[in-house]
Amino acid sequence: MKKVALFIGPSGVGIQFPPAFSVYPPAAMGSVFRAVEEGYSTIAIVDGYFGNVPSVWHKEIIYAMSEGVGVVGSSSMGALRAAELHQHGMLGVGVVFKLFARSILNDDDEVCVSHCPRELDYRPLTYAMVNFRFAFRRMRVLKIITKDDNFRFVAHMNGLHFSLRDGEGLRPVLEAEASGGNRDLWKQFQHCYRDVKAADAERLVNMLNCSNFSKKITVGNRCHFPRTAHWRVQFENKRDDLPALGFDAGAFRGVTLVNR
Repeated sequence: MKKVALFIGPSGVGIQFPPAFSVYPPAAMGSVFRAVEEGYSTIAIVDGYFGNVPSVWHKEIIYAMSEGVGVVGSSSMGALRAAELHQHGMLGVGVVFKLFARSILNDDDEVCVSHCPRELDYRPLTYAMVNFRFAFRRMRVLKIITKDDNFRFVAHMNGLHFSLRDGEGLRPVLEAEASGGNRDLWKQFQHCYRDVKAADAERLVNMLNCSNFSKKITVGNRCHFPRTAHWRVQFENKRDDLPALGFDAGAFRGVTLVNR
């Protein structure tokens, strides 16, 4: 069997992938099903499309595990699906997964970003809300901002559509609302900013490259899989309508959206 199919996009910018990995664009509906058909023993989901195409189904992940395939998720769409399916055997890795699995975060919007197409390496054009939370918290711990400032900044950015959560949306707020008249908060924010999603993705890649961790995943859960009428219609009777493995749902868009 083939080793690892990894679905990743903006969360993976700058990560070096082991040669043994098959790296694919962000997952969409049918991606996991196609990976099972191709004979992968491990499927790793980091990023995933939504909005312009149907998202990767929970049911196809359960199907993969019922076939003895290990499925692991992290960072973004993968973290969301792992938090929703860990009781069925999907393995979650990283901080974002833990926050959702423990219901500390509940809104899928926390991990949404706009990003460039594959030709520009999926580079993010906006910040994920979860990354804002960590940056503001670090600024508060370092006493750069107050607790009230932290709450105001989080509330403001959380109130914006995720496509507007960029530097232009944040910088005026930092300058106008911070107490004490500190006009260098934008520079302080940049210093404190850490891409939590990217760190989780890199951790997942490193763990997948470890033989002991790979063995743990590929044991597989082989959970019960009911072939419902809806499943048969979409994934069996109309399987030719599903995109081929490696199809990039954002290939014809200047800006695409990732993760729900």
